[in-house]
Amino acid sequence: MAGAGTELPAVVDVVVDDHTILVTLSGAIGTRTAADIRIDLCRAVDRATDLLVVDLSEAEIADATGLGLLVEVWRRARRAGLRIHVAGMSERTRRLLRGIRLERGPHSA
Repeated sequence: MAGAGTELPAVVDVVVDDHTILVTLSGAIGTRTAADIRIDLCRAVDRATDLLVVDLSEAEIADATGLGLLVEVWRRARRAGLRIHVAGMSERTRRLLRGIRLERGPHSA
């Protein structure tokens, strides 16, 4: 995680393959980056027809806003009837998601 006030810019890469949308995030997901990331993630959810994969292997949740964004996207995907798979989580991210009960189940790994 970046130090206080030094969030790295977030980068979102979206790849569409038939019924799967792969969203790869890199950098810090937090207060300074959430608005732009939210737009890209919501577009990905809207385009997905079956499976949304969110790759966090190069990203880090910087603060509560970043965690809240992941929760928001997860809920939006579930309401749309999508399966969601969160890949490449750091141990810290896994603990955070487990703490709010989003880490278990078929939607994450």
